[in-house]
Amino acid sequence: MAGEVTGNTRLQKIEFYEAHLSPWNTNSAAIGLNPAMMTEITTFTTAARAAYNAAIAARNASKAATQNFYDAVTEMAEYGSSLISTIRAKAENTADPSVYTKAQIPPPAAPTPAGPPTDATNLRANVLNDGSILVEWDGTVRNGQFFSVRRQLSGSTAWTNLGSVRVKSYVDTSLPSGTSAAVYQVFAHRGSQTSAGSEPLIVYFGSEAQAA
Repeated sequence: MAGEVTGNTRLQKIEFYEAHLSPWNTNSAAIGLNPAMMTEITTFTTAARAAYNAAIAARNASKAATQNFYDAVTEMAEYGSSLISTIRAKAENTADPSVYTKAQIPPPAAPTPAGPPTDATNLRANVLNDGSILVEWDGTVRNGQFFSVRRQLSGSTAWTNLGSVRVKSYVDTSLPSGTSAAVYQVFAHRGSQTSAGSEPLIVYFGSEAQAA
């Protein structure tokens, strides 16, 4: 089949006939071709190459035009954004909301309250090599939320506030030697608000840990 000889792509076909015009012309009579045939294939090949070159040029021009379009919009948007910032600054500095009306742009939306803090969940603990306790939990530190950790020792009803962190873990390095069990609870805070507190986590040590 012709496609197996001339190649599969359009460009391969053009290149095939371009490469064969000269030998075919030289040996036209020997290979069964006449001058009229050679004139036709030469005309078609020349036209195909010209059309291909025009298509490539148009494609490159289109890419360049598209990039110019993107660049122009970016420059416009960046400068326009600075103008909008200037207009908003004018409205805020003069406390004049009519500035937004005159500029026909909406005033900035009022900040949405972050809401109350959300409790820590899934408390878990591990004893580290130095004997301290790593307490970890699931939760969020978005919108300024942080956590505080408190501990109650076995046999005591008093709670000790261990500290506050802006991460979701705490290392307790102040556990008294010989403690048989400790209860940990984590509270979430945001601004002046405090959560109800996580479910308490009981950590057993020594013989109590084996019994548990």
